[in-house]
Amino acid sequence: MSELPNPANFEAASAVVRPEDIREQFVVGPDPQAYAERVRTYAEAGFDHLVPTVTPDHAQSSKARHGPRCGEADVAPRVRPVRRRRT
Repeated sequence: MSELPNPANFEAASAVVRPEDIREQFVVGPDPQAYAERVRTYAEAGFDHLVPTVTPDHAQSSKARHGPRCGEADVAPRVRPVRRRRT
């Protein structure tokens, strides 16, 4: 299912998604090293721009569960420069 035309379809498609499914696909939580490792995998694949996001509806509940979120200042120093492969 690549497109969900309305909220009812989205709700039906997400009904079977468990929290552990999300954790397997996305970095979740306050650990800056986990984010740095994920950023590095994208950098090694050749990406040079990433846009991290927080779902607004869940930002407050996430902060309550995980404490303050980590930001670029926490993650960037943990990402070592990546040497680009020449093609």
